[in-house]
Amino acid sequence: MIIAWSKKSGITNRPAFLYQEILLFVDCIYSTVTNANAIYMTKLIEKNQDFWNLISSVIFISLIILLIYYLKVSGKMIYKISSFDFFILTLAVFRLIRLFTYDDVTEYIRSYLAKSEKGPKKTLYNLLDCPWCTGVWMSFIVIFLYTVVPYSWVLLLIMALAGAGTFIQITIWKIGLENNK
Repeated sequence: MIIAWSKKSGITNRPAFLYQEILLFVDCIYSTVTNANAIYMTKLIEKNQDFWNLISSVIFISLIILLIYYLKVSGKMIYKISSFDFFILTLAVFRLIRLFTYDDVTEYIRSYLAKSEKGPKKTLYNLLDCPWCTGVWMSFIVIFLYTVVPYSWVLLLIMALAGAGTFIQITIWKIGLENNK
């Protein structure tokens, strides 16, 4: 195509060849830079877990901003919460943390994610393996349900009651262990 253009324009073969070489050189440089960027990004995505942790954090912050915006626009923004509601929400978060981080019923999720050595699955596994990290996400989910979905109160109450039962069971178990020493 370059040679055809050079013949139509009256340029001799030597300048067309030189022009073709320049285009090949520029294309080579562009390909090298593009490939280097692609290789760097691939290594960053595959080997550097910080990238996926950053993505997870950006998603979380974005969800918080969207929730706040929605609550503000819809007039559902919470400025005060009763002590009873706070206690119920706290117990619901406690139960959800235990459910996703420790309970056998969700072990298959943790086992599936634990097989991954890198990427977003590894980030999800790290989030579920850390009770504090899971707590932050579960708190967001509970607040979302509490403020946006009116009928979720029943689910939150069930989680709170299960959380209270779990707390009592753990406390009694712990006391029993210390008394048996």
